[in-house]
Amino acid sequence: MIILSTVLSALAVISLTLSCSKKEDFQGSLMALDSLVEESISLHSHLHPLRSSRLGITGSDSRLFTFSRQEIDRSLEKIDAILKKISTLPANHFDNDRLDESTMLIRWLQGEAYALKELQIFRTNPLIYTWMLEEALYLIPSRHTPPSEQEFEDYSKRLSRIPGLISNAGLLLDNPAKIVIGPAAFSTRSMLDDTGNIRKLIEDRYDSVPSSFDVAMESIETFHNFLIHDLPEFSHGRFILGTEVLSDIYRYSGQIDIEMEKSSAEAEKSISKYRSQINSIDRSPKLRDAGHPLTPGPGIRAMLDSIEISLDSKKVFGPIGKTPFSLIRRTPPPLHEILPVNPYLVVPYRKVVDIYSQGPALLSDEPCTRSIIVARGAERTSTAQLTYGLYGVSSAVWEAERRLCSDSTPAMRLLSGELFFTAWKIHNLKELSSMASEMKMKIRKIHLENKIHDLTMMIIVFRLHSGSFTVDSATDFVASTLNIPVDEAKYKVSIAAALPSAALPGIATIMADEMVKQASTVRGERYPRKRVRRKMLENYGKPFSLIMDEIKY
Repeated sequence: MIILSTVLSALAVISLTLSCSKKEDFQGSLMALDSLVEESISLHSHLHPLRSSRLGITGSDSRLFTFSRQEIDRSLEKIDAILKKISTLPANHFDNDRLDESTMLIRWLQGEAYALKELQIFRTNPLIYTWMLEEALYLIPSRHTPPSEQEFEDYSKRLSRIPGLISNAGLLLDNPAKIVIGPAAFSTRSMLDDTGNIRKLIEDRYDSVPSSFDVAMESIETFHNFLIHDLPEFSHGRFILGTEVLSDIYRYSGQIDIEMEKSSAEAEKSISKYRSQINSIDRSPKLRDAGHPLTPGPGIRAMLDSIEISLDSKKVFGPIGKTPFSLIRRTPPPLHEILPVNPYLVVPYRKVVDIYSQGPALLSDEPCTRSIIVARGAERTSTAQLTYGLYGVSSAVWEAERRLCSDSTPAMRLLSGELFFTAWKIHNLKELSSMASEMKMKIRKIHLENKIHDLTMMIIVFRLHSGSFTVDSATDFVASTLNIPVDEAKYKVSIAAALPSAALPGIATIMADEMVKQASTVRGERYPRKRVRRKMLENYGKPFSLIMDEIKY
């Protein structure tokens, strides 16, 4: 099971001095907290310029954190200074929402310090560098808003910092485990093979390519050769983090405490249940007699026609409900839908999908709209797969992020985590998959298969890093559970060994189920799933500990 951290543990560092303060004292405390949020956003721009660019902080577009000693020391000094200032703020001067912000801010700062001082995955995991290289190359020229006058120059400056990042990687990587090198080399090879497409992406946006691009790609080729030829000779380290370190990672990144073996046992039971449901669907005469993909309904057919017509151009379909969107027809770049609040604590894990939604830049002045990216060839997948993908970017799923964009504070926009939005999507996909009339069984099967995959990845992350699975036993477990070839299973095991973030979708799946169970215990509650949706919307982006308390009462 997953035990949720209490707010009190994080608030212990806030002064609880009770006094008869005047109104101006309360106002002064609010202004002081707002000022600390601004300092934190500035720190985030220095420490995480790649995520800051996603959030719309264009002043970060020319930056790239390279893990130099000077950058790390400066960041740690700033973290310590902000934490000291927060500790002087009287908690009784804030309402619950501002206290929640303070809690999240404290935990984020503590996590950043832990990542830089103790965890230091920039010394043990080359995937932190390959993720940064992908984000630095693809993100800015993939934007869908027109470029500013400064953007080309800023992008060129960011690319010019890639050789420094790679140089530091060669100096810092110290005895990583061999199993994590393969996925990193696969990533660098993919970037090198995609050089022509990246160049075209840049040319299409700016009509020219900066000279720093060729230098950056040469550096990436050097890094690739280092990964496949030089680094393996000095890579005899263990990939196992241990349960204590893994627990710290999830505690800081998602504000949850996890009993890993109990969670794994629960996940195995769920996988068995979902597999039985899939077998029942497969035995259904309706599904067996269909014999071919079901005809899409009028709405899906219109979307398919629009995808086919739009090809490389942008077509505005909105508004759908309250959320207008742009449909963009192209091969999605290797970018993640949502980044963790601290990518140096949990390196992002990306699932390849044909359809995904790219949300707004939350800390910019842009309107709260989004883009839906549809890969070329997506219409050739089964109608059920395409429908399920479209449900995943529907207005119902988008609603929480829309509220975060339009109604929340800067602190919440900065600190809202990947785990919340993953659980939110899973919860809503369950509802939407039940609404698909003709294709209900096929879509339900896809939903169950996805949950089995996510729970399987969570189990092998937990058991590999606790030492209860060897690489071979984990490979056998994945191959048999997912019914996939051994080579494919081996690759998934290497991802689980390298990326604790690969467990997050499975954790979110368990959390989504636990919230419904909790809502079912509320006296007089006839519609627990609706209660969960309502409480998640009222507390969008917050840690599960706070949401679970809201569900209870």
